[in-house]
Amino acid sequence: MRISAYEHNTRIIKDDIQTALEKKMEEVLGSDVTMLFLSDDELDKIEEYYENHTVNADEKKLINDFKEKVIRVAKEKLVATKDILQTLKKYDGAEKITLSVDDSEKLSAFVEKYKFECEFDIGSEIDEDDFYDFYEELEDLYEELEEDITEIDQTDDYADLLEDLIELVKDCLW
Repeated sequence: MRISAYEHNTRIIKDDIQTALEKKMEEVLGSDVTMLFLSDDELDKIEEYYENHTVNADEKKLINDFKEKVIRVAKEKLVATKDILQTLKKYDGAEKITLSVDDSEKLSAFVEKYKFECEFDIGSEIDEDDFYDFYEELEDLYEELEEDITEIDQTDDYADLLEDLIELVKDCLW
């Protein structure tokens, strides 16, 4: 896995971002896991090692445990996304959209929980184009999550599985 948190121009590591990433990953993985940020050279050596060596039973168990946790979080987000899509569908066809109080609260909670960008003020009248752009982004998110989960379920190679899981973690948390 490679997660880089640095200023691209100066290549200076951004400790605050790395710390935030570390906390998010530990939330998903559980408190028994410690994060360690590695250099590109260290990551290349690890990748080379796993390309030339098989995965032992302990490593398989760790990867499978990680898979279960990531899939659980991804499925929760998938269900929440489907739910919010169904909630917003009733506003289809309206030129100016004002969400009900319940729907506003539901959408606000979703946006906050999943750090999903919303280009309009949820509590105000929403322009039709802004609403449909947002709705399409939600549909894309749903499809992407569904595809990622399916791909992970069909992956037998542990190196590929781990790579797919990391990609899914990035999709689900950031």
